[in-house]
Amino acid sequence: MDRRHFLLTSLAGALAGPFTASAQQTRGLPRIAHLVYGPPECGVMPSDPVFERALSDAGYVVGKTVSWARQCYQKENDLSALVAELVRQSPDVIVTTGTPATLAAKTATTTIPIVFIGVADPVRSGLVNSLAKPGTNVTGITHQQFDTTEKRLGLLLEAVPGVTHVAALVDPGMGAVSDVLWQEAEKAARNRRVRVSRFDARTGEKLEVVFQTIRQGGAQALLVGGSGFFWVERSRMAQLAIKKRLPSMFPGLGHGQAGGLLSYGANDVEIFRSAGRQVARILKGANPREVPVEQPTKFDLVINLKTAKALGLTIPPSLLARADQVIE
Repeated sequence: MDRRHFLLTSLAGALAGPFTASAQQTRGLPRIAHLVYGPPECGVMPSDPVFERALSDAGYVVGKTVSWARQCYQKENDLSALVAELVRQSPDVIVTTGTPATLAAKTATTTIPIVFIGVADPVRSGLVNSLAKPGTNVTGITHQQFDTTEKRLGLLLEAVPGVTHVAALVDPGMGAVSDVLWQEAEKAARNRRVRVSRFDARTGEKLEVVFQTIRQGGAQALLVGGSGFFWVERSRMAQLAIKKRLPSMFPGLGHGQAGGLLSYGANDVEIFRSAGRQVARILKGANPREVPVEQPTKFDLVINLKTAKALGLTIPPSLLARADQVIE
């Protein structure tokens, strides 16, 4: 597996995985509970080595000096019960992936430290008071998704010149975050002088209908918001976009590997390494109220030329030259 493929697949681990131990649970060790969105199967995930290496560098070896268990959910309705059970078990740190899981954890406990991965904007989500001084039992590493919306739209328009109408697909299960994502898409569209229309999807059964509606509405390209649900459905969404002749821009690098035309997002290895370091700091006694929320500094662009060919598109050489990975 080459380095770029590892970067693309690493996020899958954070968004997949029922409650299982990633290594043997040993009594008396500090305990990390990881709550993620994904299918019911759990096991070793591609992102695990990144997270575990960060812990190891700080002196915590999974299975020997710290235990780590993963809990998966597929419906937001399940979150309250799952988080309540996690809190009853009193782990030393709860790690969450995505905004819904983090909000549910914060609602359930104000004392157990929470480290999030992949929250778009923790301040506007109400998770922390500020990035520099969270002021709550929550800290973590953000994807800066809102800040990249206009960049992502600009790359999409550069790849497909002449587009005047873009569909913005958001996950309403993200709560208030989905509305902020839409507002950012509207702002980006105004700045780029294109029309944008909002479409919501929250179930796999609805995706086919939504993509058909997007096409019938006259949209010429697709801008997809971030979501654990969209990550799990990434291959299906990429194929639907091809089927409906919709050039697409996705937020996570793995979407490009799954067949999306373009993806632009934070470097996954950096995110999971940062999360592991933060967990280690808290296990050593740091107060999450005073542990700054970290922001990614490296963002990667993936272009899928297989998909471009299927859509009959020629990607401008100037854009190809800036890609971190080109899939041929």
